[in-house]
Amino acid sequence: MNVFESKMNELYSGLKPKERIDKVIFDKVKPPLEELGFKYLKSEPSFKRSVNNFIQEISFSTSKWNETDEHVAFDLYIEVVSKEYDEWCKLNYPDQVNGNRIFGFRPQNLPEKSWKLPNWSHFWDNRFYNGWYNLAEHDNKDLIESLLNDLHTIAIPLMDAASEWSSAAKLLRAYQDWTVLPLIMDCYLIEDKIEDAKELLDWVQRQEIVAKWQNNRIIERFESRRDRIENWS
Repeated sequence: MNVFESKMNELYSGLKPKERIDKVIFDKVKPPLEELGFKYLKSEPSFKRSVNNFIQEISFSTSKWNETDEHVAFDLYIEVVSKEYDEWCKLNYPDQVNGNRIFGFRPQNLPEKSWKLPNWSHFWDNRFYNGWYNLAEHDNKDLIESLLNDLHTIAIPLMDAASEWSSAAKLLRAYQDWTVLPLIMDCYLIEDKIEDAKELLDWVQRQEIVAKWQNNRIIERFESRRDRIENWS
């Protein structure tokens, strides 16, 4: 029997929390993700892969309240970024700071509704996740199985949807966080899909969404996209 697996449901008990979490990630999460093309970065820890010139990342964080074998909790953040988008924005909106983030979420912040997206099958498994995964509270093998299933059936399909401009626009519109409206407009503009951009702009103006904003930076970003669409030739 492995000295670190004294019980079937307590992987690597006795190790300090971060060391235990890192070992669980390395031994149990890393192999199946590497089969999908993700590269493990031990220093963070995180997993990254490139899809259509987008970078998909799954990163892990630990609770500050962790205590050996009493509270061994970790969370994850799912994100898609694009260096291409950052460079495109610098060229087209040189006076604005836009960044390279396309989409990101913690499982706790997923909306409780169906997005009608390809491969969407269920909500994040809350039997083992309540904002944290806690190795001290659950059968560890069941917890890891649940985590991997949610990565395969929810996180990765969402990242794939955000890793192509047309499907990224669809994803972000379904998410209905209208503070990213300038990004959605850019998804259309990057591919010269001006009719889709005009349809979105018309819908936004009819819904009076912008009138509800109080963030001047977002309003400025929206107005620059609006002007670009209205003056498209």
